[in-house]
Amino acid sequence: MVSSLRVTTEDLNDPKITLYEHPNYKGKEIEITCETSLSHGSFEDMASSHIVQKGAWLLYQHPDRGGRYIMARCGEPVPDYGVPCFHDCVSYLSPLKPGKGTVTAEVLLEKKEEKLTSVIIDSICGLNSTDHEQTFSTSLSKEYESTITENFSFSNSTTISAGTTFSVDVFKVKNKFTLSVSNTFTVEKGKSESHSETRKVTITLPSTIRPHTKLSVSVIRKEVDVEVPVKLTITRGKHSVIEYGEYRCHSGLSLETEYKEEKI
Repeated sequence: MVSSLRVTTEDLNDPKITLYEHPNYKGKEIEITCETSLSHGSFEDMASSHIVQKGAWLLYQHPDRGGRYIMARCGEPVPDYGVPCFHDCVSYLSPLKPGKGTVTAEVLLEKKEEKLTSVIIDSICGLNSTDHEQTFSTSLSKEYESTITENFSFSNSTTISAGTTFSVDVFKVKNKFTLSVSNTFTVEKGKSESHSETRKVTITLPSTIRPHTKLSVSVIRKEVDVEVPVKLTITRGKHSVIEYGEYRCHSGLSLETEYKEEKI
């Protein structure tokens, strides 16, 4: 039966503990920052005191996490393992690991970078080499497919674990450039999202072309590249960490026509 519980409130990121050979933090010492077996080193069954610099740890008697164990917490140094009857027993250490936590994102619009380019993807032309205006009924109706690609990059030192998802509200960025995607972009670490949309544009030559004139009609796709930094707040329990990532979007959904006349 459970008689009492104790909540872990320590920051479990970047754990660190120092073991000492003798009581009162004397003799040889070893600093440990990750799950470690002491069975193959010179410090097995040797520790008599410890200080936890960060996190919370489980110290086991046997290398397979068996036998007796004690909890080591930040802010609670143990100067003598003789008190908990754990003298010269530690063979394995395991830090408590933080959960995925919750991630909230803030788009830093004032720092966004944008690039707009125009690409000719099709063209037709009408030629009037006579001395008189000519009437044409030529038209071109065609479907063009363009792609939107969105992705989110994390810093190399991110504490966000794989599989964590969160949303980035990029409505203002997309609204300005009329990017036809959802207002909220769902981010998953290590994953990018892309999809295609089909736009139909109809190109019709004017009813008349002037004498000795070549009329060219081009289908132009406006391509927009947007990069904007995003502030990420990762909250685990009572602790929050600030990181920064970057949202990127490439869109080429805007189609228009351009007319150009040349004398011949």
